[in-house]
Amino acid sequence: MEIKDFGYFINREKNKPCLVAGNAPSLKNFPYDKFKGIYFLMNSGPILLKGRAYPTYWLSANYKDPVPHLHYKKINLFRKCTYIFSDTATYCVGNKYNHNLISNRLRIDWFAFDERHINHKKCDPVLPCCEFVDIYPQRLTIFEYMQKHFAMSEVCPKPTTAVIYSLMFAIIAGCSPIYLQGIELPVYQKDYLQYKMFHPESLRNIKYVLRSYIRGWIHGRPEHSGFYDGYERNFSVFECLVKLCHEIGIEIYNLSPTSALNQIKILPYLDYRKVC
Repeated sequence: MEIKDFGYFINREKNKPCLVAGNAPSLKNFPYDKFKGIYFLMNSGPILLKGRAYPTYWLSANYKDPVPHLHYKKINLFRKCTYIFSDTATYCVGNKYNHNLISNRLRIDWFAFDERHINHKKCDPVLPCCEFVDIYPQRLTIFEYMQKHFAMSEVCPKPTTAVIYSLMFAIIAGCSPIYLQGIELPVYQKDYLQYKMFHPESLRNIKYVLRSYIRGWIHGRPEHSGFYDGYERNFSVFECLVKLCHEIGIEIYNLSPTSALNQIKILPYLDYRKVC
């Protein structure tokens, strides 16, 4: 069933503890066996964590995998989860958007959102994703919705890490406490590793890491990761959302001692072994 708007999620998980997870190796350090809360998992996360954690919400904001009309069988395996994806990211290049095809193939609850066309402004140059501005002329981006719903002073800048969207939906849903794990944001591509690196779902990531090692060796310096150019922007968005959590009474903690998120002074660190 298609979920029509953000209102569906408002306080839907009020005061329930949740894990907002990236897919870095530190993802292994979480007490899945005793945790009674809900899970916001990203991209390949539900597959990598199969048998350890079941996604309550599955978030995706890329054009490679999962693409709902292509990878629907994989998505439909998780019948009790809600699939949330950015249609503007999924259909920005390569994939042809077909709403009816998505509706017919997905057998679980799903919701699509815009993460780029603020003020209904199309990309420059115009990209295939810009058709959504015409299809949904009244639709707010997730950033605009957050600003409006929480009366924020300004719209958060667009990040270069999609796990931000999981955190936004966790806040909208009213989860508390929110635990952040598996979010490392490495500066260098060679350090951009995934949990279960040799799992079939991680093979593409291995290719990127190996290529970065080779290019680093050739050029005599390590290659920057995709997070590098937007590093300050990512921290700004995280800091903005952590501040919002404090203002509305949501507890939020970073669980990884090696995460770049530890640079955010207002984000408390918590040893994962203290999560219950």
